[in-house]
Amino acid sequence: MKDITAVILAGGKSERMGEDKGLMLIDGKPMVQHLINLFDELEMHSIIIANNDQYNQFGKAVFRDIRQDKGPLGGLHSAFMNSNSRSLFVASCDTPFITTELVNVLIKNYEDKVSIPKYNGKTHPLIGIYPRSIFETIESQLDHSNYKIMDLINSLEITPLDVSENFDANIFRNLNTKNDIQTDVNVRFYGLIAERVNQSEVTISIPNTSNIDLRNHFNTKWPFLNEISYKIAIDQELRYELNKNEHPKEIAILPPFAGG
Repeated sequence: MKDITAVILAGGKSERMGEDKGLMLIDGKPMVQHLINLFDELEMHSIIIANNDQYNQFGKAVFRDIRQDKGPLGGLHSAFMNSNSRSLFVASCDTPFITTELVNVLIKNYEDKVSIPKYNGKTHPLIGIYPRSIFETIESQLDHSNYKIMDLINSLEITPLDVSENFDANIFRNLNTKNDIQTDVNVRFYGLIAERVNQSEVTISIPNTSNIDLRNHFNTKWPFLNEISYKIAIDQELRYELNKNEHPKEIAILPPFAGG
């Protein structure tokens, strides 16, 4: 692994969420824990930038914003100040669905210039790698009271890495309001699928930001599903799309011989 420290930005005020979103539960775990687990799996050293002492519970070094109330740009500034690494892999705490595959692709294409993804025309500056060489540019922008991270990207003439053909849109979902999260959805597994996940059911959280193709969502969550044929039943109705604001009692993932 290159000299990269993983940084989880959790210093925002979460005004639209109404509570500290990094601590909100997704699939039974705090949102920030998903990112901690991701970077641990990749064996990357990680730190948290947060102004809430509750983040000390996760066993990672926690640093406050040095320049308070300056948004993600201020968090990036604090991360550089509290790390000796040559580069930082930055992830906002409200992007709990990013995958090891995405991180590896960004690292593979990193050449000491900012490496951030672009998906279907939208750039995601809070998922990506930032070199220490841009620190003075960040300080200058903060000194001029410009806290927009996209202004930083544009000033550096960065070309985001287009990953539209390789990843599912769901991993780029960020959760800003409680309406973005659908909690306590019971998913039941049957047959060989239950054997592969070693359980018959689980309670998960599903993004509620738009209609969602559950096949794509489940394939990302349980990659082995890409290798087999299966059906999905939402409250006993065979279909794949979950509509926004729909709250099913149960979702079943069925092996190919089930459901007729």
